[in-house]
Amino acid sequence: MYLRKKSLKGFFSRLINVVVSDVGGAIKGAINGENILKSAGKASAKAGVKAIVETANELLNSDDVQPAPFRIRKKSDESISILDFINSSENVLVDIVPEQSDNDMDTALDSIGYYHNKVLLKLFTENDNIRYWKNLSTEELSDIIDEALVDVNLFDDIIIGKSSEQLSDMLAFCDNLSDIIDDYSNSTDFCDALSLQYPDIADALSVISIYMEGLQVNLGTDNVALYTENVLSLVAESYVNTEMKYILRSGIVVAMASAKLWIA
Repeated sequence: MYLRKKSLKGFFSRLINVVVSDVGGAIKGAINGENILKSAGKASAKAGVKAIVETANELLNSDDVQPAPFRIRKKSDESISILDFINSSENVLVDIVPEQSDNDMDTALDSIGYYHNKVLLKLFTENDNIRYWKNLSTEELSDIIDEALVDVNLFDDIIIGKSSEQLSDMLAFCDNLSDIIDDYSNSTDFCDALSLQYPDIADALSVISIYMEGLQVNLGTDNVALYTENVLSLVAESYVNTEMKYILRSGIVVAMASAKLWIA
């Protein structure tokens, strides 16, 4: 039988916050990592995996859930498929790289959303059992994503030593995202909470929060790519420093791709 729910609003809010988790990971990695593409790709993938596993697990074990449009069928705990929660078709890799422009901001960062989706789709297709992902430690999850990034030829030197302060900080960040994701009913409040906890990404999150509001309005339409292009143009033409422009661009590109994977 299909799970029941009084309203789809709660389920949609959770998925929106998964997208915020992805973007938060990308921005955190971009600010703290030596290589923006490498660190943002790893961070966003780790945050997204952990957040969706926690969200899916709680949804499937609640009596107050019925995400009917997603046709999620309740099974035994050992046979719940994480693919029930994502867009697992190949179109999840289509139209998620921004169009080339004349603002000199087009870089390898524009492919981060593509690789974000490619890596997660690859991992979930190879093993779709939600209990497997649920039982992984954050460090184990980090290692799996490292290997997956190498397999899709994204990086050939992505492993960061497990003893590094940088990696420890990122693992703690991902753990915290999954712990607090259900405490907030909308992306604005979630972004505000993350900004208070992590002042180093607060400025970037204030812009991402605004982007997320417009993204939600355009989800399910053909306007997402155009809306994203317009926001990227505004970022490129803004007066923030170049480093922040690239950080914001990576976060926005990840948000567009992440929404297509988890929601669209």
